[in-house]
Amino acid sequence: MNDQIQPFSIPVDPASVDRLNDRLRATRFAPALPGEEWATGVPAGYLERVVAYWADEYDWAWHAATLNGLPQFTTVIDGQQGR
Repeated sequence: MNDQIQPFSIPVDPASVDRLNDRLRATRFAPALPGEEWATGVPAGYLERVVAYWADEYDWAWHAATLNGLPQFTTVIDGQQGR
């Protein structure tokens, strides 16, 4: 086992992102629960906006490129692969 510090990059497979976006867009939301928002859970409208953002606005490729522009390293600590 290699316990040396090794550089790595974060892979983002466009096909995987497309599948994720399809699943996000297909999300079926439960109706809002009666009562005060947040006291009974995440408000349905808020959750719908978050899911729409992840499906339609979040730029996976840009974020991966930004993170991969920074030094990233991995190593083994106590027998466990770390990142």
